[in-house]
Amino acid sequence: MPEIAAQPIAKRDDPQFNRVQIRRWQNMTTGDKGAPVVLCNHADRTIKVGGDFGGNAKVLIEGFIGDPNDAAEIADDANWLRLTDPSDNFLEIAEAKIEAVSQMVLMIRPRVVDGTNPLLTVYLLAKE
Repeated sequence: MPEIAAQPIAKRDDPQFNRVQIRRWQNMTTGDKGAPVVLCNHADRTIKVGGDFGGNAKVLIEGFIGDPNDAAEIADDANWLRLTDPSDNFLEIAEAKIEAVSQMVLMIRPRVVDGTNPLLTVYLLAKE
């Protein structure tokens, strides 16, 4: 289960993005976790998932609230809980779509489960 790095696409100090940041996790497949992103000072967050969902893969969007200096706590999957959309549905994305994230969390990450050789890209857009 590799941890997939989050690449910065847009940064808040770039005037064309007006306090918006975008992170991208590319080439995710079953068992992959996205490296956690800290954008807790951004009140609005949206997830976009696309790619090949091969064999019914799902992308879970998970959040962490805890000690940001405790690597063991962050590494423990039990401390990462599923987040929901504004209708209180878990963010378990099984098709290409865009979803809002309801909860404010310290860290956020995607995790790919199920499927047969999916190849997915996840974007997180966050606005202050």
